[in-house]
Amino acid sequence: MKKYFTFIIPLLSFSVSATEGSPTGTIKRMQSYSSSGDVFISMKTNGQQCNTGYFIDKLSAGYESTLSMLLAVYQANTPISIIAAAR
Repeated sequence: MKKYFTFIIPLLSFSVSATEGSPTGTIKRMQSYSSSGDVFISMKTNGQQCNTGYFIDKLSAGYESTLSMLLAVYQANTPISIIAAAR
């Protein structure tokens, strides 16, 4: 049992360090790719790791609801913060 905990702890710490929160700001650009359906979002100020923007994979869980919320935020010019998982 002790071996499993030793193995799980580095995995948990890796997954925590693989996420990044953007500074709070407004969405500058949204772009949809017709070939895949993926969406690219660029904010006025992006994070350090995702300095050009953020991609949403069409196959990811919650794609439709996330896209719907982002469109509403973009149209209303409302400041948000995006939490992204690095891949």
